Amino acid sequence: MRATHRTLAVLALALALVLAMAAPATALALQTVYLDFDSETGAGEWTYSGPERGAVHGALESLFAPLGVTVTTSVPGSVDYSTLFFNADAIGTSTGVDWRNVAFIDDAYVNAGLGLDFVGAPLSGENIVKASVNLGAHEVLHLLGARHHDAFTPIGTGVSSPGNKTKFDPVFPGPDGAALSGLELNSLTTVLGFSADKLLSMDSFIGPRAALKIRFAAHGARGTEDGGSMLEAPEAITVSTYPVINTLPGALEDDPPAPPFEAMVGAMKGEISDGEGDYYSFGGEAGRVVTIEVMSESLGHRLVEGDLAVALLDESGTLIPYHGDFAFNDDGFEGVDPLLLDIELPYTGTYIVEVFGAPPGTPVEYELLVYSLTEPAPVPLPAPLGLLAAGGALLAMRRRRGDA
Repeated sequence: MRATHRTLAVLALALALVLAMAAPATALALQTVYLDFDSETGAGEWTYSGPERGAVHGALESLFAPLGVTVTTSVPGSVDYSTLFFNADAIGTSTGVDWRNVAFIDDAYVNAGLGLDFVGAPLSGENIVKASVNLGAHEVLHLLGARHHDAFTPIGTGVSSPGNKTKFDPVFPGPDGAALSGLELNSLTTVLGFSADKLLSMDSFIGPRAALKIRFAAHGARGTEDGGSMLEAPEAITVSTYPVINTLPGALEDDPPAPPFEAMVGAMKGEISDGEGDYYSFGGEAGRVVTIEVMSESLGHRLVEGDLAVALLDESGTLIPYHGDFAFNDDGFEGVDPLLLDIELPYTGTYIVEVFGAPPGTPVEYELLVYSLTEPAPVPLPAPLGLLAAGGALLAMRRRRGDA
């Protein structure tokens, strides 16, 4: 039964990808996710009670609804949807990272019981619910295009520990002050730490990098390179500007809610071969923090993948300074897709992104993402009101978590 079910899911996903790639690169609607607690449940596995199903549904709904994603326990009748299966054969897996949410019928699989056993946590209804929420959210984020390095939060503070730096090639030269990363749902992985505390956390959140990618599916526009870009005549990146809801801890509980981030996003699809390079241009202001991501290996389920590199240049072709080094990356945080994380632009003007590294005679496809997220400055309150607001927010958070 399980093998047949997954075979059909893979075939359906392949058909969806073919249809999506044949369609023009326009903005897409957001996602509906169906929670299936039964199809993968075998003898001896955890059977979710009605209240447990309701608790998992409610928690996932509160995480994703602010971003426009519908989570339901009823089979949707008239819309395409992804399915999150519980009691699967693995702790957590998905049919792939779906940047731009191209496929509306891809699937994710989690097994909370296996996760609890892996971290040595007791098997109980309460723990099953918490683990199901965190594992399920992590895998659904992959279906919406997020990757593990999207956990690095806050923006501009680099990675979360000195050890993360050595996972880049060359070594990441920036800071390691991303203190909120451990609670961001993309970090629930053996690469960034899989522990009982993280698996059972009730404070996990979807960070701004992932929120930007989710919203891009509805608001963004992707361009396609024309095959003739050169350093002397780089192709302009298609740029979208849109608000991204502030999902940082406590922001949604504020009254009024915290103002949204401003996202500036450029996205292109390209192909290179025979050792050539593709060149793209964008405009930026001094001090703006920009991240540049190339996706090829991570999109191997729908692209001709390869091992590429990326660099950020000025108009003369000189590498931009990058935390005392230069803005070049061969392999990012995980896998061989390159990633330039949190570059602070040194001047106001035009910048050039170079994508290169395909071996001679081998065509490689990729998608390029350039983005900047600016957190709005908070509006200061008078001191007494500020203290009251802080106390009220703390009380609300405690009540929500069951501390009061």
